[in-house]
Amino acid sequence: MSKQPDIGCISSSPGGRLGGGGCFDYIYFMPLHSNYEYNKKLRPLAQTLRKEGTPGERKLWKEVLSNGKALGYHFRRQRAIDNYIVDFFCKELNLIIEVDGINHDFKIAEDERRDVRLMELGYETLRVTHYMVMTDIVNVSRMIGGKIITIQEAKGLAPH
Repeated sequence: MSKQPDIGCISSSPGGRLGGGGCFDYIYFMPLHSNYEYNKKLRPLAQTLRKEGTPGERKLWKEVLSNGKALGYHFRRQRAIDNYIVDFFCKELNLIIEVDGINHDFKIAEDERRDVRLMELGYETLRVTHYMVMTDIVNVSRMIGGKIITIQEAKGLAPH
């Protein structure tokens, strides 16, 4: 049975959860290459978006995600992954955080396709609304912390 070269699998037990050892017996998927699906063609747009971030993105970055504030994990802003630019990305956790503004209310199907594609590449996406960030940053921070702890436990990572 051949495995896809770009996707690595971590087994839940020797021989896989179902005992067959095939890739579908595994529970976590993560990119094995060091660039994490980085798309150089989107770099100029990502740089522009970093400079012109929304108020919610700037607030989340400043108060929760910058300088290892999120339980010691390093996040990047406006990272080009595959054919998308994600708001925030943590390589170590394969975690993407998206701040959805009002325009996302009209792009639900597009966001779902994007999330499915990123999940196929091994990433988890946590979506928070711009409104939540601007009005209840404490609970947004708790939600992100809870997601980080869940991923740490699932991957067997020690807390930072």
